[in-house]
Amino acid sequence: MVGMAVLSVKALVCQGLADIALPIPGSGVHKVIDSEEEADESPPPRLTSLSLNLLSVAESGERKTAVYRVVAAAIYAHDEARARAYESAIKEYEADLSVWQSIERGLRRKLVKLSQDGEPCDEVAAALKEHNLKKPERPRLRRSIRQDITSRALTEVLHGDGESIALMSDEGDILLHGQSMKSLALLNAAWDGSSLPVDRADGKSFIARNPRVTTSLQVQPEVFRAYRKQNEGKARGIGYFARFLMGWPVSTQGTRFITGYEGEWKYLPQFHARVKELLEEYDRRLEAGVPKRDVICFSVEAKAHWVQLVNDTESMMQEGGAFSDVKDAAAKGCEMIARIAGILHYFSAQTGDLTLDTLERAASIMSWHIEEFRYLMRPEYEVPQAVEDAEKLRKYLYRKRKEWIQHNANRSLGQKSIDPNSMRSFEAHNRGPTQLRKKGRFRPALDVLVEQGIVYLDHVREYGKPHAKGREYICFTGRLNCPLQLGR
Repeated sequence: MVGMAVLSVKALVCQGLADIALPIPGSGVHKVIDSEEEADESPPPRLTSLSLNLLSVAESGERKTAVYRVVAAAIYAHDEARARAYESAIKEYEADLSVWQSIERGLRRKLVKLSQDGEPCDEVAAALKEHNLKKPERPRLRRSIRQDITSRALTEVLHGDGESIALMSDEGDILLHGQSMKSLALLNAAWDGSSLPVDRADGKSFIARNPRVTTSLQVQPEVFRAYRKQNEGKARGIGYFARFLMGWPVSTQGTRFITGYEGEWKYLPQFHARVKELLEEYDRRLEAGVPKRDVICFSVEAKAHWVQLVNDTESMMQEGGAFSDVKDAAAKGCEMIARIAGILHYFSAQTGDLTLDTLERAASIMSWHIEEFRYLMRPEYEVPQAVEDAEKLRKYLYRKRKEWIQHNANRSLGQKSIDPNSMRSFEAHNRGPTQLRKKGRFRPALDVLVEQGIVYLDHVREYGKPHAKGREYICFTGRLNCPLQLGR
């Protein structure tokens, strides 16, 4: 999870500054050739951006928010500095605009009067035209990290040439259920770096050229499962899921002990310093005009290895091959290897062409992610209804037990105490989760909890005498506070 957060931050700060030239012919920017140089007649390489999509699945309590706050601290600080600068700039803009409007009104009144009096007005008209060209331009608030954003707002944020942002959230359901996710084709185009023409309702049109968008989501298993259930046909059908580096890292809960030793952040300050350096470099290029991106090229050895990876991947996509069940992800895999390699190369300030060692490191990262994609996309990942219902029932019983313990601790004199270790099955069925009241849902869920040793059933509760038929009690064990494993 930490590694994916780090990679997403690196992608964000590199994507606006560099592209990588894939060693295959394709559409791309031709190399600028000096007049003294001999023109290379070979077709230009295909340039691709360094943008990445990442999706990390993690249980509640895995400290997703803490990880993001630490890893992306330099970006949040940079965005805050941008916001403060914008506040000052907008005040200056409003003052300048007020002066400009006053002069404009004066020139217009003068022009109207001269026209009505039949006097020459060419000089005033020219002055008004020149004045209109000097209208103050409203400052633009740029933020690197965006969360809940509509498709229209996204295109407006990317308006211009080479705008770079990240859709990033440690609570991924904000983005997954946000307005931007309703236009997956737009997000695909943004990942590709394709220009986005926009026609607005007010008749104005603009183009977002060469956008750079990294997406980084951290979601709980239930959230991802629900999104996949509702949207998988579309999201996978148009290749949206295939553009993601997915992962469900093994949980560390239960092993994060405090030893009293305060660890030293040995490398984090260097990481933050490099992030800040690249963000400031991007700002400098923006201020100078259209940000020109550097182009990372493959070394001879790296090129040969990448071509071999492409061919090997293609052969493994055949029926019965290793990637036959994840063809969509495999088809994007080698391009993503190149993107990851480019990020590692640029962020670490390597000089020269992309090395074979860096490419192999990127391929190793991609190898892990494609197996995670296979795991998260497999049909059997769908959890049986009884297991999902059992987790809902467990949460309800656990919550009621805590309420009863609190009640007993605070009850007044003479108020009856409540047994916090059991509950009648009838009561759990009729007062528990609404979904479980449907016919055939409650008993299978209860059976799962019994099988897992989270509860057991008892018909003897008072004075050792069996209750009449139907007086069944659900008795809690010490595992009631342990969530069911719905995935890994």
